[in-house]
Amino acid sequence: MKCSPPWIATREPTWIRRARRKPRGLTLVELTVALAVLGLLVLALAQATEHASKTVFSGAERMRCDQQAQAIFERISADLRGIPARSDLDLVFKRQPGNDALYFIAEAPAYFIGDPNASLRSPLALMGYWLGEDATLLRLSKGLTWEGAPGQQTGGAPVFLTAPAPTLAPITESTLVGRWPRALEPATGAEFQGADVHPLNHRVIRFEYCFELRPKPGGTSVLAFSNQAAPTGSPPIRAIRALHIAVVLRNAAEPRIDPSTLASLFPDPTDADLAETPPRLMASVWEENLWTAVRTGTLSNGAGIRIYERRVPLGGVP
Repeated sequence: MKCSPPWIATREPTWIRRARRKPRGLTLVELTVALAVLGLLVLALAQATEHASKTVFSGAERMRCDQQAQAIFERISADLRGIPARSDLDLVFKRQPGNDALYFIAEAPAYFIGDPNASLRSPLALMGYWLGEDATLLRLSKGLTWEGAPGQQTGGAPVFLTAPAPTLAPITESTLVGRWPRALEPATGAEFQGADVHPLNHRVIRFEYCFELRPKPGGTSVLAFSNQAAPTGSPPIRAIRALHIAVVLRNAAEPRIDPSTLASLFPDPTDADLAETPPRLMASVWEENLWTAVRTGTLSNGAGIRIYERRVPLGGVP
């Protein structure tokens, strides 16, 4: 009988024997743990995707609101710069609780009802801005003719303040209120709800402004602000250097805000706020209120609300 040399192993190594064994399947516990880990990974991926989608959508909505606010201010600024350099044209500043309104005559693009002959068209137009229903900022642009009474077809001729001696008070027919009373009450004036009124933006939920006054002759050049409406029938543009206009835009996907919450978040400017140094204008007050409401839970989400403010100089009279 032959014997193997002592240095040759007679048994296979352990790793070879283990490799030859039949593979063992997963146990129920291992399978459960694997499925749980896989579920957590899928859930984390879904949450990350949803968060990224919301971030992209929020960023796109924010950019869209920024662009629309810029367009609003550019349109209003261009119209106000078109006010002729005359002191016998009046403006109507409707400072009222809630959203304000503004009416004036200026050289601006306008719609001519009845399509009058080009030689009859005046470069002046009756302009107006106010906040209508369904968060819509409206613009009145009624083209005026050189001759003609105010009406549905002609639009009326430009009017200038006329004050017969010895009185300094202009006659009623020479004021915007006296000449176009229905234009200044768009909520009830069907005549001015046609083609010469068009929506400027469908996301505005607040439209407010205050006055930056011109320094009085011989007085200091310190900025002064006013919260009061200019008297109707006088040329208020002489006393006003600029309007500080504030608007609030809402994202398209955001739910509507009830009127009581809207009034508390975005109140009218007060005389005390405007008298501070520096003055607390609308945007600063509104932003404080908005984020306080978000922190306290009064408002569920403030990311969909955007506040903008712009200083808009008045053209025309220096």
